[in-house]
Amino acid sequence: MLVLDKRGRPLQPCTPARARKLLAASPAVVHRHTPFVIRLKDRTVGESEILGVEVGVDPGSKATGVGVFIAQADVRTGLLAGILRQAKTPLRDAAAASSTRWALWRALTGTGLPVAVATGGRTKWNRHRTGAPKTHTLDALHTGALDTVTRWPDTALVATSTGRGSHARTRSDRYGFPRLRLPRTKQVHGFATGDLVHAVVPTGVERGTHTGRVAVRSTGRFNIRTGASLVQGIHHRHIRLLQRADGWAYTRQPEGAPTHA
Repeated sequence: MLVLDKRGRPLQPCTPARARKLLAASPAVVHRHTPFVIRLKDRTVGESEILGVEVGVDPGSKATGVGVFIAQADVRTGLLAGILRQAKTPLRDAAAASSTRWALWRALTGTGLPVAVATGGRTKWNRHRTGAPKTHTLDALHTGALDTVTRWPDTALVATSTGRGSHARTRSDRYGFPRLRLPRTKQVHGFATGDLVHAVVPTGVERGTHTGRVAVRSTGRFNIRTGASLVQGIHHRHIRLLQRADGWAYTRQPEGAPTHA
């Protein structure tokens, strides 16, 4: 889990079990729902011990794998796994994929942090040496590795680009003439399409709890897209905001599942 100090600066990541203990003891609060981030209320960076982490990146044509790990005594311990998926047409040729890799390398070197580049052959050799399946996240962990990989998260966070959306005042027909009038604002009763919400419906056909991305309606009855289905017609008074839309859709998948699924 990602951890911040009381001023919002990053600290050493911790395990989910450690995060639960910190939240139960109340020196920590939830800073962000997805990806899950906690913030310590009683500690700053200067008062904390930070071992430091390393980040491996494995760019691909359809998705990019990211692995965060600790390397100590020739042993790599995976802490976080993530997959970034692009919403537009995947890169179709090696030249385009290579240009994306070099653009990523230039962006990272511009931060002033040390950056090492490894070949795909070395990554493949490390993967076969450890018997790991081929996924972007595990390749990110094994990139350039000569040390032993010991532990890796069971699930990977998948972030898919959705964009910020658009806001038009009208909808046009096939001839270009306006046919609908839309609201002036994107928010309805404090919610906007794409926000992550949690709904508790006490009665009716949709009775139960639902968590997902909301689609707002001027009537005040919204639709919620959960991980399994689309729940329609939930009144806004039953809905609680978890996180504003940030242009990404987040899911989780078991480590080792196909990256492009």
